[in-house]
Amino acid sequence: DSNRYQLPVEANDVVRVCSALGVERADFIGTSRGGLILHLLAASHPALINRVILNDIGPVIALAGLLHIRGYLADPPRFTLWSDVAAHLKNLFGASFPLLSPKDWADMAQALYRVQGKDIVADYDPALADGLKGLTAETTLPDIWSLFEGLKPFPLLILRGENSTILTAETVAEMIERHPNAETYLAKGQGHAPLLHLDGPREAIAGFLL
Repeated sequence: DSNRYQLPVEANDVVRVCSALGVERADFIGTSRGGLILHLLAASHPALINRVILNDIGPVIALAGLLHIRGYLADPPRFTLWSDVAAHLKNLFGASFPLLSPKDWADMAQALYRVQGKDIVADYDPALADGLKGLTAETTLPDIWSLFEGLKPFPLLILRGENSTILTAETVAEMIERHPNAETYLAKGQGHAPLLHLDGPREAIAGFLL
């Protein structure tokens, strides 16, 4: 039911999963939409949070990035060859991710697509884009600085892709100014959202969580 693709519903899903698994307190990594969910979680269930990593997301979202996301989510093409999937992804994201190797693009294809009958299709519901249909270049997006206040009690690592179209350097600077215990890491050669298993982000996360 795509009507349930809403941040409060998804935040409650996280709470219910933690309860089912007996997780009383945890370190959380939120990538993109997942980071927005963590803003809500800090407001509703702060006792569940130990430390927070926000991967290329913050209380202000750049409109250009959202318009780009809407464009590629809404009508994903179908393929018959995995090499064509990798080429498609490189065409979409290559300018923002010059760091990635041919193997990285092939790995991304396997992570984001699946086999369905004779075709290779995107492994997500295209209805995810429904909430973005009303966006235009003139849309004014609301910020969530009030929710960001709820993250102040927790150690915070802010990862930003060097070429991100979602999280600006200016927003990161204000996040650091407002948060008493935050640090940042710039993922060079990456856009939205940085791949965390690659050299650089992987070590930054490990160092923060130790």
